Amino acid sequence: QNDLDEFFAMVNFCNPGFMDYKKYRDVFARPILEGREPGATPEQRAESVQRSSELLKRTSRFIIRRTKDLLCKYLPPRMEQVVFCRLSPLQVSLYRAFLSSTTISSIIHNGQAAAALSAIMSLRKICNHPALIYPNQQRTASEDDDEEEIPETEKLASLFPTGFDPHIPETEDC
Repeated sequence: QNDLDEFFAMVNFCNPGFMDYKKYRDVFARPILEGREPGATPEQRAESVQRSSELLKRTSRFIIRRTKDLLCKYLPPRMEQVVFCRLSPLQVSLYRAFLSSTTISSIIHNGQAAAALSAIMSLRKICNHPALIYPNQQRTASEDDDEEEIPETEKLASLFPTGFDPHIPETEDC
């Protein structure tokens, strides 16, 4: 898993109670992510590598990492199909509003890699379906994922039409 929160979820599923989430974030995830930032110091990079190795060593007892070379022997060739759909008018307005926000401007000017990736994920959600960024307070707990949301997505609530129901799929413009 490339996402450390997803990795924790997988580890916790395979070995419940293996580690407290807060401890995991403080001891492993935060130092690993800080060391991957473009402006990380040599000490942060070294700590990142050390914590990553320690995490893999601890989890290798119950998590089997299958490489692409191994899986290719047993899986059919991967086939990709790309389908282009026009964005709905709502998606276009959400996308434009998000890009012109002060939060995005700040991310661009400050060069925050982690925040930039989160912003890209938010844009991707807008493109996939507006319900994916529909304000969290109006979604149920089962619909929320553990990704860090950019606060700017909450400000987009005013752009959603009255009576918008995230459970009813939009079928226009596809």
